[in-house]
Amino acid sequence: KFAPAFNQSVYTMQIASIAQPGEPLATVQATDMDPAGPDCIVSYKLAAVQQNSSYFTIATNSGVFTLSQPLPDGVINSISFIVIGRELRWLQPYC
Repeated sequence: KFAPAFNQSVYTMQIASIAQPGEPLATVQATDMDPAGPDCIVSYKLAAVQQNSSYFTIATNSGVFTLSQPLPDGVINSISFIVIGRELRWLQPYC
């Protein structure tokens, strides 16, 4: 009935040069006003990353945004990304 909603449409953050692969960089969270059940469980997916998307990943079940491989020196020091959320059941579109 209700689509998942985020508190912001684009996330931007600074990345420390010492960040290591697997290290959590941020956690995003969408809220869903549906009552308990599969309609209120949100799955997360990266929709767009400002640059070098192969360096980042998001955990579909928790919204934890992590570094997936070492960053080359001086290449990336900040990142902007968009996350989409979908209710666990397949019929609801991403928002």
